[in-house]
Amino acid sequence: MNHMNQSSRQSFLKLGWKSNAMKRFRITLILIVFISALFPVIVFSSLLMYKIKTVTYQSVIRELNITALHVSEMLNHELDLIISRLTDLGTNPDIAIATRKNVLGLQYFLSDRATNYINKFIEDFPLVESIYLTDLKLHIHLKSPQTSNSPLPPLMFNDILSLMSMDRENIKKLFKVIEFKDDRFNQTSSYPKKSKSKSMFYSDYGIALLAPIILDVTNEIKGFFVAIIPMSNMMLYGLDKLNPLATLDFLKENRSILTNNKSIQTNQNEINYIDSYTLFQISKVETIQYTIKISEPEHIRFSGVKRTLKELTLVNICAILSLTLFAYIITRWLTSPLRILMQIVKTYSNGIDDSDITVPIKKKLIFTEFIQFVELLTEMKNKIVLQIEGIKKTEEKYRTIYENAVEGIFQSTPDGKLISVNPSMMNIFGYVSPEEFLGSIDDVANQLYVRPEDRSYFNHILNKHHKIKGFETQMYHKNGDKIWVSISARTVCNKDNEVMYYEGTIEHISQRKLAEEKLIKLNEELEKRVKERTVQYEEANQALFDLLDKYKRTQSQLVQSEKMASLGNLVAGVAHEINTPIGITVTDASFFYYQTHEFKKRYQEGTLTRSDFEKYIDNAIGSSTSILSNLNRASELITSFKQVAVDQSYEEKRTFLVKEYIYEVLISLRSKLKKTQHQVIVNCPDKLSLYSYPGAFSQIITNLIMNSLIHGFEHSEQGEISINILLENNELIFHYHDNGCGMDQETVQKIFDPFFTTKRGQGGTGLGLHVVYNIVTQTLGGQIMCLSQKGQGADFYIIMNQESLKITTDL
Repeated sequence: MNHMNQSSRQSFLKLGWKSNAMKRFRITLILIVFISALFPVIVFSSLLMYKIKTVTYQSVIRELNITALHVSEMLNHELDLIISRLTDLGTNPDIAIATRKNVLGLQYFLSDRATNYINKFIEDFPLVESIYLTDLKLHIHLKSPQTSNSPLPPLMFNDILSLMSMDRENIKKLFKVIEFKDDRFNQTSSYPKKSKSKSMFYSDYGIALLAPIILDVTNEIKGFFVAIIPMSNMMLYGLDKLNPLATLDFLKENRSILTNNKSIQTNQNEINYIDSYTLFQISKVETIQYTIKISEPEHIRFSGVKRTLKELTLVNICAILSLTLFAYIITRWLTSPLRILMQIVKTYSNGIDDSDITVPIKKKLIFTEFIQFVELLTEMKNKIVLQIEGIKKTEEKYRTIYENAVEGIFQSTPDGKLISVNPSMMNIFGYVSPEEFLGSIDDVANQLYVRPEDRSYFNHILNKHHKIKGFETQMYHKNGDKIWVSISARTVCNKDNEVMYYEGTIEHISQRKLAEEKLIKLNEELEKRVKERTVQYEEANQALFDLLDKYKRTQSQLVQSEKMASLGNLVAGVAHEINTPIGITVTDASFFYYQTHEFKKRYQEGTLTRSDFEKYIDNAIGSSTSILSNLNRASELITSFKQVAVDQSYEEKRTFLVKEYIYEVLISLRSKLKKTQHQVIVNCPDKLSLYSYPGAFSQIITNLIMNSLIHGFEHSEQGEISINILLENNELIFHYHDNGCGMDQETVQKIFDPFFTTKRGQGGTGLGLHVVYNIVTQTLGGQIMCLSQKGQGADFYIIMNQESLKITTDL
């Protein structure tokens, strides 16, 4: 590396390095600090302000609801007191007598007392506008001073008259509350208290309280108390209990029933209010109810909250400014060492030795980590120097490999000009030096390739797949000979993925090609021989096919013979069985004929006695009974034989009861079974029926039983055969078991093979179980398997699915 003097080093350290990358890094640091610190503050502040506003609003609504409920309860309490006082006055005798005119002159004597009661009532209950004292005919006898000459509101007459038609006993218990409208309420109001800084509210709605006046002496109704309460008085009563800035309104059917000054109404529209609603219902009167609406100005209620929110906003702004300044300072502080590090990296990139500037640079670094980073850079520089020296040694090593390689190594342009070749490449084509080779070949496609189109195909493959391996073609040697070569190459591209040149290896394969040609000729000769042998094999195969066809026909004939032999055995057995009852029948008939002939002879001779007649009758009954019994037995045998024989002779489907048919087959085998002490047990549902080939079932049962008698019970005089038939999972399972001598595994594996028998030379054909196998698998479309062990009997399982059988049962 080059050295620089002390002055150049100092000027280099003073140089302030700035670039777009450093500016972007600073901006990124500022944003990171700014977002990581400011975002949580903004989110927390926003959530806090929202929570404060929500909690305050809910608190205000809750307070207003409590206030509205309090006003409603106070009004109801005041009305209850009014009703209680009116009820007491209704039983006062002075009031009752005041309803009478000129009765012994008492009215004038007692009228002042009644007036005092009424005035006292008005003073105690400012809600009441006026009180009327009437008789039963609604003539007014007394009224409060505020009433002057005002008559009863006309809308109340119908309600009061309706009371007159009621039973007297019910009127005594009645206290009537009436809602009505009167335009006079919009002009005057007798409520003594005026709310401060509030306009007077008016309403034409009012309620009347009616209490009967009862004379205790006679317990009679003498008249009525009528107390009039305008809605405006109730409004002013409620306003006295509220905040001076609050407003109160009574709603009926969602519409206000009050009116006020227009200027106040206009001012109220300019102010945002918080509203609260509650239901006000006069006690014990379900039909009279109003909605109390209390409103307070929003700016008053939320003034403290708004002031707090402004303070929080100001705090957020100050935090943003502080964090921005802090981020800028931190960024300047962090990027200052990075500038120095970049100066060191630039020194290395320019090839300047930093051995003398490391110490002054370290003094300007403010973090120990950056000093360690400088030391790491210095260590990396030393390693890079060592790696460059190693690369040079490696280059020399690979240069040796390149020059001494057995394969030819080349580089060429896509248009066919050679760039470099190794000595092996030069030797393959017969040139003395690489320079001679490169100078002689300008167009690879036309000067080296025997077929120039191979070069075009070579270029096409490389441009498409960027590599090729084992491309074989013919090229020209320097002396003009044609040689075979195998080329493996790849493309070398620039950063824009444009092909700059090809590089690869060439292997001389002329000797291998010569060997391949010889091998091809040898293969052709072998193919010719194979064809000749194939013709011979085909002729031999045809002969084998003919022999196999003959074998199959022979096997079919043997199977048919086995079936006929089985049918012949059946006929012989049934004939033997029939001979017994027929012989007995002939003997009984002969005896009966002889007895009848003797009876006739004695009758004709006149020597017939009573005892002879009775003896003849007894013999006739016995003989006829024996004849009938044996003929019935023969008939059953013949019927069973006919059915089984027909089923075995004709393979036609029909519906049959399985259990009943099995017994018919067993009857046909009685001649074989009665000579032994073997037992046959049948377990089958009584009403199980199949639509299938009954002859197939007869063949299966007959062959299995004969197999057990001939092989299983060969050395046993008393055996047991069980036939179990059941339905399970839509499958018919036929289980045949005998407790005979059993079989070894070798015999079990061959048990269904044709012509396999253990009684060869003793009358066995080896086709019985083979016939059973064919019937089960082909005719019935089922499966059969045999399980047996030596000395443990044999089990045959036949499984047929419901698709091949139409199974019906009433189980």
